[in-house]
Formats: sequence, structure tokens, C-alpha cells
Amino acid sequence: MTFSSAVFAQRVGLVLSGGGAKGAAHIGLIKAFEENEIPIDCITGTSIGAVVGSLYAMGYSPDEMLDLMMSDEFGYWASGTVEENYIYYFSKADPTPSIMHFSLGISDDFKLNPKMNITSLVDPVQMNQAFMLLYAPSTSKCRESFDNLMIPFRCVGADVFHKRQVVFHKGELSDAVRASMSIPIVFKPLWLEIDKKAGDTDTIKKVPIFDGGLYENFPYRTMKKEFYPDFIIGSALSSGGVKPDNSLVTQIEAIAMQDVNYEMPKKDGILLKFDLSDVGMLDFNKTKSVMKRGYEKGLSMVDSIKSRIARRVPLAEVQKRRKAYKKSLPKLIFNKVTVEGNLTHAQKKYVLAQIERRDDGLFSEEEFKRSYFKLVSNSKITEIIPQAIYNPDTHYFDLVLKVDMSNDINVDFGGNISSHHANQLYLGANYSIINRYSADFGLGLHLGDVFRGAKLSAKTYFETEIPLSLSYTYCYSQRNYSESQSLFYQDNNPAFLKQKESYADFELAFPFLYKGKASFGLKYGKMKDNYFQQSSVDYSNATFDQSEYDVFALSLSIDRNTLDAPVYPISGHQYFMKAHYVNAKEETTLNNIVYVGNTVQSSLSLAEYRPTIDQNTNWLQMKGRFYTYKKINKWINIGYLGELFLSSKNLLTNYTASLLQASTFTPTPQSQVAYNSAFRANQYIAGGVIPIVKFTPMFHFRLGMYGFLPFQPIKGRSVVINDEWIEQQAYYGKKFHDFAFMSEAAFVMNLPFMSISLFANGYSKATSQFNVGINVGYLIFNKKMLD
Repeated sequence: MTFSSAVFAQRVGLVLSGGGAKGAAHIGLIKAFEENEIPIDCITGTSIGAVVGSLYAMGYSPDEMLDLMMSDEFGYWASGTVEENYIYYFSKADPTPSIMHFSLGISDDFKLNPKMNITSLVDPVQMNQAFMLLYAPSTSKCRESFDNLMIPFRCVGADVFHKRQVVFHKGELSDAVRASMSIPIVFKPLWLEIDKKAGDTDTIKKVPIFDGGLYENFPYRTMKKEFYPDFIIGSALSSGGVKPDNSLVTQIEAIAMQDVNYEMPKKDGILLKFDLSDVGMLDFNKTKSVMKRGYEKGLSMVDSIKSRIARRVPLAEVQKRRKAYKKSLPKLIFNKVTVEGNLTHAQKKYVLAQIERRDDGLFSEEEFKRSYFKLVSNSKITEIIPQAIYNPDTHYFDLVLKVDMSNDINVDFGGNISSHHANQLYLGANYSIINRYSADFGLGLHLGDVFRGAKLSAKTYFETEIPLSLSYTYCYSQRNYSESQSLFYQDNNPAFLKQKESYADFELAFPFLYKGKASFGLKYGKMKDNYFQQSSVDYSNATFDQSEYDVFALSLSIDRNTLDAPVYPISGHQYFMKAHYVNAKEETTLNNIVYVGNTVQSSLSLAEYRPTIDQNTNWLQMKGRFYTYKKINKWINIGYLGELFLSSKNLLTNYTASLLQASTFTPTPQSQVAYNSAFRANQYIAGGVIPIVKFTPMFHFRLGMYGFLPFQPIKGRSVVINDEWIEQQAYYGKKFHDFAFMSEAAFVMNLPFMSISLFANGYSKATSQFNVGINVGYLIFNKKMLD
């Protein structure tokens, strides 16, 4: 290269390939170029290259891009997790063991049209709002032409319907970048209008746009065609090809990066290739180290690049331009709101009514986010794509909400597959309406050896000055506890304890400090316990002893839950307090009598020996719980659990009946399906510590250590009645005496739709003190009437 040819290489283009978490290397390269005065005059990018390129094009420094990519906020985008402060718990549905979702469309002639509902692994609810807020000021500043950004920019998407790439050069910057990074299966595609080619007679207005890597993962040709640069610097995050294996992520990466020809003629510039085979597409926890590798690679190539580019741009000049550009961006304050979509007039009014405004009618970024997450918490609203349009007359932004509502019946399928006895099947159906008010209707069915149940619910939301909801729930549940609680083989032993309950619950609720919910409840139900009091009974032939209860209860509760997973969470908080007043009638019949000396002393019938006992009782009870996780560093979290239960309930007619109706401490999934009398009491305090090691955002190891201390342990003793039969009576033991301990170690994979765990647990007091097993799915059951 001679000096005369180098001096004309003044317009420099930067091409950034796709590659998921590998994209942090792009940031390192840009930092190295800035520090060494190498100019960047135009950028093209695909997927993560579009994200990095767009951020740099609208004034983000390399350090600011790194901070963003390492932030919790970026993690929310990548995972679809709603930020804890914006979870609208008031309308959040109770968790279910659902894994897969379907929908049943209802046509005008009432025919059902089954449809699969899984569109992506990651819910777009976070990304839709975050990208609008991030890119709206620059979209306004550039007047929707990407040539007017601080650095001219292009990104590439894939129109799979027409089998062609789409180059974004104008319009909403958020839409362009969001579409360019919509990796198939991982992220939901964006439906956009595209420019038609000459002679194209296609009448389709909108098509789904996927990750640009499907057709041009390294947009070198786009750079040549759009900007005609004198010199191109290419950053390729893969040397070409993805080695096949059984990993779902690897297979998705192979789909999203089909263009593996990372080659560029030497006369056009210089290509920097990275060997990042040890970095997975979603390994954003490696961002800092990957950025460092990109920086070092950039430094190593500085001399080669400078030998071909004579022009220099001092870092101070870049920083000055960046500062001026950012200062010129309009502040994101909203005024007018428009609702689009196939909605009725009443539905549009409902959406508009959810927008929080100040007294002057304006609302800020923060107020928008609260309103947005409140809206998407409604199960009928399947997606909202917000758009901010700057109004030069008012100097505020107009907000356009593109709302998609479902008129389908949503069907859920799930449960748990286990190496032990806790195999469960769950089927659910839900339907929602939005008109002048909002209402949800639900049905859930549980089938399994451990738990069987049904739940029918209806909830109506009233848009009063203080939002209110009125709900009705009918629940039926049956819990079975078998003798062996066996693992890894079929348990054919019959249940020795069976608990059944059915109840109706009416509840009036309202938001409590936005992040929580307060409620008043009225319940009526029946509970029935079937049990054996002696271990010597032949369970296969004997008749159960029975205790039945007619129960009326009033309740007051305050609760909040921002845990990030229904089972095995690693972040978030749960605070819960619930008080009950209970009035109950107990009726107990004993069908198994142990006689003194095992000899019948009289010819009287069993009923005459021990007639059915009726008694009325009432009591107050209160349960409080806190469950919180703290982040120590990027590898370690620690969870803390505390639980307190107080009750004025008297002991019941016998020892087993008293235990079965006592409150139980079950902090682990396996403890919910195993009967253990050591963790049951009418008053207790319990707690636990759960250290967690995070290997990846979805895979972790946890060690839960829990302690349980009853205020007065429930004890049993044999008492001889009328010198003829033996009765098992309950009494309170020594106060604060019977401390019990349980622990669980588990390797957990929390997928967006399912949990997989390999666990081992131990109990200080139990028939089986140590268990190991595997669970695939969720062990989640109906709430007990008095929980």
C-alpha cells in the first residue's frame, strides 16, 4: 500500500456481525479504535451487531455500552423478566404448574380452532417498552432517517415470507433494531410494513421480520451498497460454522447465523475474525471478559489499520460531538395517547383509563412504565408495542399503543414428571373479557397419585378511584400420603392418610402500595380426613378413621410477590401476612379400635363402644412469611426465609386428627408431598438460608437449610377408656423443645417455561431421612382453605 492510495481512504465503514453474547467484542474494538484516533464514519450491523452499532450511532460511548450490557436492565431484555418495581401484583394470577400454552379460537359459527400459542422462549413484554424508551429520542432527532444519526447507520432483518433480507434505513429505530435481533424461537418477530420491489404485486401489507443473520449475518455487502466507503473494517464474531451438538441454544444459533461466509476482499479493507467458540449465544454473564478480548484484538490491529488510513479523529473531538448530540435530544415526556388495534370503543377507553397522568395531563417515562406493566398484566392483552412520536408543535411525545387482544380461550398443559411418586398432570383453561370493566374466568384440573383437585374461579376488576376486584373461587382438593414415599420404583402401597377439602371463597381485594395486594375474604367449606392411628393396621383391608369439619372463616391478608420463578427462585421478594377467624364443627368416627389385651370385653357393637363425637370450636390464627433473595455478586445469591404461625386452636379429638389439621412448614417441593409430623404445629417459628451459585442465567446450584421450632409440639399418648379400648389422645409437649431440621441440595435449570431439578434432601426427623430424585415441571397445588 502506497501513501497515495492510503490518503484517499478517508470514509471508513464499520461492519458488525451477529453473534449474541459475543457482541461485547464489538464494544472492545470500538474502544480500541477511539483511543487510537481511528475514524468510524458509518456502521452496518446485524442482530447484536445492530444493537451495538445503533447505540454507538446515537452517542453511546464504549464504556456506556458495556455498562448497559452488564446491567440488570439488559438482563431483563434478554430474559423477558419484568423488573421487580413494576410488577403489578394486584392483577397477577396465582401460579399454576403450566408448561405449554394453547389457544382455542371461537369462530362465528361456534367452531373451535385449536392453535399452538408458543411463539418464543423469551416474553417480549420487556423489550417492547425498553427499546421504545431507549430509541425514541434519537428517532425524533434523526427525523426517522438513519443517515441523520450521530453516525449514519443501517441494520439488516430477514423477511422469511418472501425469502429476502430487509435493510432498515429509515423509520422507527427501535423497530429496526428489535427486528434485526429477533432470533427465531428465542424472540418473537416484529410485524412490519416493508418496501416493495419494483414490479411486486404482493398485496400483503405486513410480514414478520426475524434476525438478519438468517440471510446476511455479516452485512458487508449492505455497507458497500448503502455507503460506498473508501475503507471497511469488518468485525466477525465467528470464524464460520457452528459445531453441531444436542444443545438447543447451539441449534438456534446455527439457524440464526446461516451466512457463514465472513470474507471480504483485501482491497476493500481489513477483516477482524474472533475465535469465541467458548462463548454461547446467551452467555451475557461473560460480557466483560469478551469485551476485553475485543479490545485486545483491536489494539493488535491498530498499526495495520493506520497504515491504510491516513485520517485521524482525536478522541476529544468524538467526545465533544457525542456530548452535543445527546444534549440536542428531546426529553421523553408524553402528552397525547392513541390506541390502535382491533379493539372495541369500550376496550380502547379501558386501555386509556390505565395511563397514569399528572395534574397537567402529561406523564413521564416512569409513569409510562408503571402504566404499561399494569396493562400487560391483564391476561387478555397478549402484547403491546408502544411507539413514541415527537410533536414539534407541543414539544412533547405522542404515545401510540399498538394493542393485541386475544378473543381465544387459553388452554394450559403442565404438571410434573418425577423419579418418585409425585407425578402430576395439570390441565387449565382461561378466558378474559375487557369492556367497561375487566374479568377473568379460569378452570384448573390436577390429576396424580399425590394430589387431585379442581379449581373454578371468576374475578371482576372495577376501575374505581381505588381499583377493586371481586372474586369467587371454588376449590376441591385431595391429598394422599402413602406409607413408603418410595423413590425410583413404583409405589403400590395404599395411602394411610387422605385429606379432602372443598370450599367456596369470596374475596374483595385492592392494591396495597402498588406492589402488593390487600384482601378481605369469606369462606365456607368442608374438610374430611381419613386416617389410621396405628402402624400395625393392615391398610389394604381396614376401614379409615374419619374426622369431618364444617368450616366458616373470615380472612384479612396483605401480600406481595416478586419472586422470579414459581419454584426454585433466585431473586425477588415475597411478603405475606394472613389472619383468619374460624368457626368449625368437628365430627369424628373411629372405625379401628385397639382393645385392651386385643380381646373384645363385651358383646356391644362398636358404635356403642365409641359413638361419633361432635364438637364445635372456633379460633383465631395468623400466618406471616418473608422470603427474599439478595445478590452478593454475579455468581452468588443468598435467600432468606422466615415464617411465623400463631393460633388459638384447641387440640382435636385425637392425636392424628390434631396433627392433620395443624399448620405445616413445607419450604421445598418434596416436603409438600411427604407427610412429616415433625414439621406440624399450631404455633411455630421457622426459617432458612439458601445460598445459590449461578453458573448461567438459567442454571444454578442451591443449598437450602431450614429449621422448625414449635412453640408447643403436639404429642400423642395411649389412654385406656372404660378398661376396654385404647384411645390415642393429643396433648402439648414441652415448650420450644422439638426443634427439627431439613435441608435440600439441588441443581436447577429454570427454563422460561419449565423447571428441571436434580435434588437430594434430608430430614432430622422422618421415616426416610434422606431422599434423592429428579423433577421435570412444577409441583404447584391448589391453596388450602386455611392457608
